[in-house]
Amino acid sequence: MESNDPDSNEYAALLVTLERLYKLLPPKKENAISKDAVLAVAGNLLGILLILNFEKAGVVTSKAVGFILKSKL
Repeated sequence: MESNDPDSNEYAALLVTLERLYKLLPPKKENAISKDAVLAVAGNLLGILLILNFEKAGVVTSKAVGFILKSKL
């Protein structure tokens, strides 16, 4: 398409073909869960498990609960 003039008939035919090819592509997944969200949840669960295991040995102070990340969703 770069070698053709945008006003030519060949360019228009190529453009129609390109649009047809784009319609054949599979749709993109927009609702997929991002890797960042999965890592944040896994990190929070790990932190909660560590706090719960520490709680068995002693009392959890209010500062320890502050290490759990707030959800940004």
